[in-house]
Amino acid sequence: MTSTSTYDSPGTEHKLTPCFRKAGANTWDYKVPADGSEITAGVAGTNVEIGNGALAFAADALGNIYLASREVGESVRVGQIATARFAAVDRLQWIGDHLFVPTLESGDARVGTPTTEGRGSVTQGALEKFSNTVEPGCVHQ
Repeated sequence: MTSTSTYDSPGTEHKLTPCFRKAGANTWDYKVPADGSEITAGVAGTNVEIGNGALAFAADALGNIYLASREVGESVRVGQIATARFAAVDRLQWIGDHLFVPTLESGDARVGTPTTEGRGSVTQGALEKFSNTVEPGCVHQ
């Protein structure tokens, strides 16, 4: 989990850790808990939910990643996936669990934009593998 720094009106930093739960294809529900000691009239050691909602992710063949909030409804480009080429892809070394590493024979990775210089395209939903541990205060009910 990654924390995000936020600041109140006097400029005091507060660390928040949003929690995500897969709700469907390319859709995630989220909530943002905070310790009660960070909230006016809150109780220290008791989590208070200060934000929640749902996000949808999409990717196109060029690897552009889009994020949309159900509450806002508009899609925003937030990044791009890079793909790589190797001089001899059949010479990559398999290390297990669908992972490969370059070798002297395969050559170095030539990373760039999908569909350029012979690189493949990105297909949304073709492979998804997600592993996560649940942090205290992040369990959706």
